[in-house]
Amino acid sequence: FKFSQGEEIPCGQAGTVLRFMALRVAREQGRYLLRGTERLFSRPQGELGKVLGQLGCAVEWQASNLKVQSWGWKMVGDALHVPMDRSSQFASAVLLSSWGLDFPLCILLGPHPVSTSYLEMTIQFLRALGMKIEMDQNELRVPAHQQISQLQYEVEPDMSSAFALAAAAAVAGQATITGVPTESLQPDYRFIEILKDMNVKIEQVDNNLHIERSQKLKAVRVNLTNSPDLFPSLAVLASLADGQSFIEGAPQLEYKESQRKQRTLELIRLTGRDVKEYTDGIQITGDSSSKLKAAISFDPDQDHRMAMAAAIYRLNGEPIEILNRSVVSKSFPGFWAAVGLES
Repeated sequence: FKFSQGEEIPCGQAGTVLRFMALRVAREQGRYLLRGTERLFSRPQGELGKVLGQLGCAVEWQASNLKVQSWGWKMVGDALHVPMDRSSQFASAVLLSSWGLDFPLCILLGPHPVSTSYLEMTIQFLRALGMKIEMDQNELRVPAHQQISQLQYEVEPDMSSAFALAAAAAVAGQATITGVPTESLQPDYRFIEILKDMNVKIEQVDNNLHIERSQKLKAVRVNLTNSPDLFPSLAVLASLADGQSFIEGAPQLEYKESQRKQRTLELIRLTGRDVKEYTDGIQITGDSSSKLKAAISFDPDQDHRMAMAAAIYRLNGEPIEILNRSVVSKSFPGFWAAVGLES
């Protein structure tokens, strides 16, 4: 697949698309424009420019786009230094576009890495397709002239979206999610054990995961350092469980589509439940019997995960109007129909 000179790449609100596609188009000589929303470009993207610069590219940032002038990847120095302290996606983006290089690529990963399971998942995927990747502590090496040898790959369901469905079923009915493996490198796969700890009935038969409504949710203590996308919906579930729950970790929440931690606190407080913020997490005093006495509205602030979290309250019988519901189209266009809230 080739890109045309001057081609415009639409990225919408998706940081993943921006990061992956910027490295991909940079493999080919030419000028390219990656366009998105102002919210997307207000998020931290400086690491992307630094990586592209080390590959000999010139970049220009504007309010809603990134201009890339590339001469093909040209190493500036002996190794490519890739930050890891705010996202693993910069390293994954490099690896995904490392096929067919005419030089060996050495990648030095920065300190204080987050979301390392996602990088491990990328490495496993690429190795399954035939890429040789050597690892030594914080260093990755890709030999020159790597070629794809496996043209078929079975993709797992997205576990973040699977959790959204499972959380809905935990308060409002039942769901069966097909194609779920018995093991997964996706960090959000841990939602299965978390929901079991919360007294949600979950059974897996072969690759079918069946979830049924819990009669009484239990409070939990969970660290989400490697699975921050679970945070909003898990916090809402915890607010429906009697007792105190603690959700810790996930400092990268502030770099998501919204100030996700603050929006989650706002959502829970709108329902009259008590939540306290700490440096590394939140404490939720859940109440299963509390119900809103008057209708409220909630704006997910262009964040699909926040809209899905608010849906849990709606499914629990809370009179909450969710504004800008179309934000879920970023990751799960059929979400509202799947949880019975299409109208």
